[in-house]
Amino acid sequence: MCIDFSSKSCHLLSLLLEELDQEVAALHSFKSQSLRLAALHRFKSGQVVVLLATDVASRRLDIPTVDLVVNYDIPRYTRDYTYRVGHTARASKGGLAVSFVTEMCSQLYMSLAGQASTWIFGIFPMTKKLSYR
Repeated sequence: MCIDFSSKSCHLLSLLLEELDQEVAALHSFKSQSLRLAALHRFKSGQVVVLLATDVASRRLDIPTVDLVVNYDIPRYTRDYTYRVGHTARASKGGLAVSFVTEMCSQLYMSLAGQASTWIFGIFPMTKKLSYR
């Protein structure tokens, strides 16, 4: 499950992944309720292994089989961070949360993670700049 902050960036990320032939399900406000329910069903049934969701969508989800959450954007508030990483700890089951953090947001991330009492196993700086083709 990849949780993202805005509907626009969630939608753009889903388009990018689909362009790269990755099948994903996305939950954001640009989709109708019926399309969101269909996307959620595809994820829960295992037809799709990647679910993209905004913070608002992710708060209402209870999917016990989630064992990995990727924070594509860093949330602004501890409660949102807790909701996000909490998806990996359902029913006393362990899991992993990975966060992409820019240098600009590193202090915010350290504060959020500390307040949420999560373990930080490593911070890996980018050694190369990404280039677009």
